[in-house]
Amino acid sequence: MSFLGVTYYLNKSDFENTIRSIANTTSGQTEIVIDFPDKEIFGTKRAKYLADITASVGEPMQEGLELTEIKNILAKYGFSVENHMSPKDIQGEYLKNNENLKAYENVHFITALKEI
Repeated sequence: MSFLGVTYYLNKSDFENTIRSIANTTSGQTEIVIDFPDKEIFGTKRAKYLADITASVGEPMQEGLELTEIKNILAKYGFSVENHMSPKDIQGEYLKNNENLKAYENVHFITALKEI
């Protein structure tokens, strides 16, 4: 299940409620992919620009989350983190051959799995 581009607009409580809903409405093995901004997201000019654009169209970005917060919430609802990619990992894996694209400095990817 793709959960990309969503966490930017959720506070911690809403993120937890969403993960709980996913856990309660899925059966069997469930894999989710999440991208999330860390707590330092609004300290970068690039992210501030994006936040201003999304706010201007009625979609304000919320605070970032710590990796430990994400892991704890996922574990609480039966998910284990299978893979975490830092911004540096994302750059190296997906954007290394493209000089025109740069991973956001404070955005991470997580793949998490809930067993039966």
